[in-house]
Amino acid sequence: MWATTARSILSSSNVSVALRAIDAKIPVMSDHRAAEWEISAAIREACWWVASLDDLLLDKLLEPEKTRYRQVRDSDVRGQVVEGVTWARHRHSHQLATGTVQEGDLRPFLGGGEDAVFFISSPWRWVPVDAMGLSAGELEKSRRKQPAYEKHVANHPVEDTFRSARAWFVGLRDDTL
Repeated sequence: MWATTARSILSSSNVSVALRAIDAKIPVMSDHRAAEWEISAAIREACWWVASLDDLLLDKLLEPEKTRYRQVRDSDVRGQVVEGVTWARHRHSHQLATGTVQEGDLRPFLGGGEDAVFFISSPWRWVPVDAMGLSAGELEKSRRKQPAYEKHVANHPVEDTFRSARAWFVGLRDDTL
C-alpha cells in the first residue's frame, strides 16, 4: 500500500522538476572549467532537492505507510544515500560546513596547458565527518542520519551519490526498486 501512495506522490510535476534539477547539477559538479563556488553551489542545491523529495514523502505518507517507507529506505543502499545526502544538506544549511573536496591536480590529456581539449582530474568527493570541523554539539544534534553519511556518502564522488539518490526516487515512482 505504501508503495502505491509513494508512486502517486512522486508522479507530480513538481517532482519532475526536482529530478530534472538534480540532473542539471550533476554535469556542473564534474566541469573542470567551473569555478569552485559554482560546483559548491550545484552540490548544495542538489542536496536540497534530495532532502526535499524525501521530506515530501515523509510529509504526505500517513502511518503506518510512513514507517514502512522509512524501513524500506533504510534497508536499501540508494535509500541510505538519500539519508546521507540529507545529513550533508543539514550540515551545509545549519553549520555552513564544507562537505566536499577535489583531490589531485587537473592534468591536461591529449594537448597542453589550459587550452587542452580533455583533462584528467579527480572527482569531487564528500569528506569524512571528522574533516568537516563540526563541534561535538553540532554532531550530537545530527546523530541519526550520520551513519548513513559515513557509510554511503563520505569519500564517494559527489556525482555518484546524486545519481544513486535520484535512482531511489525514480525507482519508487516507476515501481522498479
